[in-house]
Amino acid sequence: MGEAAAASPGQVVPIHPEVFAGEGGGEPLLVGSRCQRCGAFFFPRRQVCARCLSAEMEVVPLSGTGTLYTYTVVHQSTPEFPTPYILAYVDLPEGV
Repeated sequence: MGEAAAASPGQVVPIHPEVFAGEGGGEPLLVGSRCQRCGAFFFPRRQVCARCLSAEMEVVPLSGTGTLYTYTVVHQSTPEFPTPYILAYVDLPEGV
């Protein structure tokens, strides 16, 4: 993998392009999966439902709100991930 460019102050740079939705100036939202058979939500996205084993999954934006339990700002990482970035433990209303 190539070396990642460092983010300038105040610039939002997604760690992985498939994790966020909301391009074009809107608030970024996490992207997960929802099983079309049983309705279970997952993050990160899955190809098969862990609850009912269905492959009928759809990509959905997840809620922009949740319960934040803890977070840290990572300042030292591997070259693939530009720093600093935030790592957080959050419960979302969808149950993920």
